Amino acid sequence: DYLKMPWHIIIKRTKLLNKYHQEQNKKNNQSNNFQKGKGNLKEIAGGLSDNPTTGTDGAKEKIADNVQAKIGHLKKVLGK
Repeated sequence: DYLKMPWHIIIKRTKLLNKYHQEQNKKNNQSNNFQKGKGNLKEIAGGLSDNPTTGTDGAKEKIADNVQAKIGHLKKVLGK
């Protein structure tokens, strides 16, 4: 269908898609940073309160966030 479209419409669509993807990446990065901070706080709170459950929950959240960030990076590299 792109072969039948005028070139200026194709360029406009491409710019809009790029802008949309940039906004989505920004939202994902903000979410990842929040989760990392939350995991760090739980880990610290577990160490201060001598509650091993809270500390391990924080460590789990940090690991899960790192995995999620790697998956997001792979999707970005692969273009999905």
